[in-house]
Amino acid sequence: MKNRNIDHKNDWKTPNSIFEFIEKKFWIKKQDLFDPCPFQHDMSWNWLEIEWRKYNFINPPYSLDLKTAFVKKAIEERKKGHNCIMLLPVSTSTKLFHDYILPNKDLIIFLKGRVKFSWWNTKWEWVDNKCWMHDSMIVVF
Repeated sequence: MKNRNIDHKNDWKTPNSIFEFIEKKFWIKKQDLFDPCPFQHDMSWNWLEIEWRKYNFINPPYSLDLKTAFVKKAIEERKKGHNCIMLLPVSTSTKLFHDYILPNKDLIIFLKGRVKFSWWNTKWEWVDNKCWMHDSMIVVF
């Protein structure tokens, strides 16, 4: 991804195309998914300490520490019988992928093309066509 006029934040809006894919693939509608870290969430509550629900969609922050914490939380929630669908960057050579994702996943779907996220750029213009620097995958726990 070219860095011009993009504010590198951990809070990018998930495009509707991802929710359409989830509904088509898993028959779960967006309104039936709990999002423990929603776009522009209230920072006064900790997403990792709250109880998740039966069906969860997580587009976690992509910084390594937060992404790892959300993957570990999704694994814990799966052990409670909760279903977790995560949108993650593809990084198959990492410790996170080999030590946590691979041994605990129910399913991995590598997405064709790069996901186009939405956010305000550094000029405070709303953009919804900016691709992340990695390919993306859907991981189901």
